[in-house]
Amino acid sequence: MALTLEKGKKLSLEKENKSGALNIIRVDMTWEAPETTGNKFQNFNYDLDAMAFIIDANGKAVDNYTHFCFHQQQETPAISSSGDDLNGDDGGESLLITLANVPSRGAQIPVLVDLYKAQDRHQTLTQMNTGVLR
Repeated sequence: MALTLEKGKKLSLEKENKSGALNIIRVDMTWEAPETTGNKFQNFNYDLDAMAFIIDANGKAVDNYTHFCFHQQQETPAISSSGDDLNGDDGGESLLITLANVPSRGAQIPVLVDLYKAQDRHQTLTQMNTGVLR
């Protein structure tokens, strides 16, 4: 079953699937960016990063950020990353969330997209040609 997530929206994954329990969630992020930005001395690719973490009912990180998956911590007990795609040419980035490994205190799993060093590189997400989070 595929669902599309829109920017700034919440997506409920309550069990609507009658064929069985939901065990693993896969989040795919792909993008197509302009060639580069920069100046006459250096050009920069657009490096988007997918990340996710687990929070409790009070909005606090579960287990002191043990479950925070991002480009520098690609494996956690419940979330794993396909790795850091530096420019979108390698098929994007994916996160796998294994629900059986989510602590019982886990109430939400926010998924975020970050544009690496955006301010230094004078980049924004609005400059993207396309971007898909599935």
